[in-house]
Amino acid sequence: MNVYYFYEGQDSNRKSILDSILDEYYSVQGREIQLTKSDVSEKKHVTEELRQIDNITPFCRGLIDIETITSMIEESEDTCGEKIILYIKDGSDRISGIMIFTFDYYDESGKWTNSNDFIYIHYLCTPFAGGFGKILMQICQEIGKRARAKQIKLLSTPPAVSFYKHMGFHLIPDSEIEYNKKSVTTRPRSNFVSRVTSSVFSSFCMPRRVPKRKHDYEVYEMVYKYPKRSKKVSFKRRRGKSLDKRLRSLDKKRTRRATI
Repeated sequence: MNVYYFYEGQDSNRKSILDSILDEYYSVQGREIQLTKSDVSEKKHVTEELRQIDNITPFCRGLIDIETITSMIEESEDTCGEKIILYIKDGSDRISGIMIFTFDYYDESGKWTNSNDFIYIHYLCTPFAGGFGKILMQICQEIGKRARAKQIKLLSTPPAVSFYKHMGFHLIPDSEIEYNKKSVTTRPRSNFVSRVTSSVFSSFCMPRRVPKRKHDYEVYEMVYKYPKRSKKVSFKRRRGKSLDKRLRSLDKKRTRRATI
């Protein structure tokens, strides 16, 4: 199994950070995986293979036109953010999953940001069973952690909600209400959940992208939030009393409380 990526980069400051992060080892399911950078010329071969696979088994379970994904792969730029494409090959050197996500240029209020706080996953598709979606998601989450991201967002199809919950995502309040209403009358198929299909369009991308869906279907917004980074404890120096004396005094008070 090998994991490859395309990343050209547009913002020079972000590119230097992300290049160093992508060129590292990742520990996934007890094994060390090093991401391999693919040359831009490989995009043509990847898109051709995706179309061939789609003829055998619908890459996104027939929910999304394969051309929607291949067109995003072929685009050299993305006005939403720094676009990273991950794809995984199994032992037979066959593409078994693909993920497209961006480190957004804009924060939740729509303002330009110089940080890598927000990740948006545009696609995560796995045409074959084998846990490939889980591997790609774990790598994406670790990339975000190393880039000091605050959260990851995506839109999930109904059958994939359980999978994303398992990966630490939560439905936003509005989506949770709608999802619970639907789940009363419909029940996702468990075998479908393991073969996750997700179509995601960032709120910033929606105006310039037309989703090419084969059928209309519900999508639910989900978010994965990284734990807040702990702040270092700092002591303010009080006049006339050293730090050591204050700590000893505090220790004596704790001892007295414990012996009462």
